[in-house]
Amino acid sequence: MRISTACLLVILSQVYRPGLIFLSLLASDIGSHWMQMYSTFLLGKGSYKDVKDITNWLCFKGNQMFMAYCCVACEVIQT
Repeated sequence: MRISTACLLVILSQVYRPGLIFLSLLASDIGSHWMQMYSTFLLGKGSYKDVKDITNWLCFKGNQMFMAYCCVACEVIQT
């Protein structure tokens, strides 16, 4: 998934000018992934998907009402 996104952003940077916008999005994607992996390493977790000790209710993936709201809002906005 990450490689396909990177390839798409590189292609878009060649097709549309200024391409710096797409390359900055690519750098942001790679940088955020690196920060997520590094913070997981510093916390001593085995995986970045480990969400057992998350205290923020908004970030917890098990918050089904919030996730349902996000899905419905996304569909409403697209129509």
